[in-house]
Amino acid sequence: MSVCTYTVPNYFIPGVYNPTCMFTPTKPMYCRYVNITIPSDWMKHVIGSNGYYFYVITHQSNVSYIWYHSHVKMIEVWATSYDALNDAENRLINRMNHICLRMLYKNGMIDNDGKRIEKVKWSDIEEDVDVE
Repeated sequence: MSVCTYTVPNYFIPGVYNPTCMFTPTKPMYCRYVNITIPSDWMKHVIGSNGYYFYVITHQSNVSYIWYHSHVKMIEVWATSYDALNDAENRLINRMNHICLRMLYKNGMIDNDGKRIEKVKWSDIEEDVDVE
């Protein structure tokens, strides 16, 4: 009797989705999905050029893998401990909040103090009346 099996490559390739590359029989892996809190087109700033910020968050929080699923608007995080998952989730949320504030400031929707700028309508402007 013969058995055919498919083996998944067990090596990491940057930019290619393959979370199975970090599985070993001796260490348990935990996964968490983080909802994105900003528009999808801003996620490129969260991820960074060539995944720079995901790479930094991966190493700082000691997780094994971070991947953004654009079709479901979620970030997948893999780690060997719940503490690392929590740390990575907090760092990702902080990064999204930072990008959100930066984009709102850049687009003129908030000022330097983080206060919302009210748009002035022409109907709100009172005309100067010359009083003699």
